[in-house]
Amino acid sequence: MTTILVIEDRAPLRTNILELLSEADFNAVGFERGYTGMMWALNNIPDVIICDIMMPDLDGYNVLSELNRHPSMATVGFIFLTAKADQDSVREGMELGADIYLTKPFRPKQLLDAIASCLEKQVTLQQALKIHDE
Repeated sequence: MTTILVIEDRAPLRTNILELLSEADFNAVGFERGYTGMMWALNNIPDVIICDIMMPDLDGYNVLSELNRHPSMATVGFIFLTAKADQDSVREGMELGADIYLTKPFRPKQLLDAIASCLEKQVTLQQALKIHDE
């Protein structure tokens, strides 16, 4: 089963996202803090991470930067889901390596489409890595 990690500090939104993902037959796990979510990701390697940017302790940019240092995270899809809609924030997120940058408020279909896109890319990356290793 596909596992999706949600790192979002606002409990009502995190709960809504987790319910949406569960209804879509994903195994969804949520954390309110960037550091605890990042540590869970490193120990469990989810398929996709959905992460807010503005959070206490460790913001989303730093979560992604730290995850990028670990080869085991190379094929994990990363979606920023944030209220930061200005062009500089979007550019920073994409330059750090986010696959998709969604802004709040969002429609459930937008998020599910973003996840599908990340999963398709993940399959392509895994195939490319397999061919490279042969």
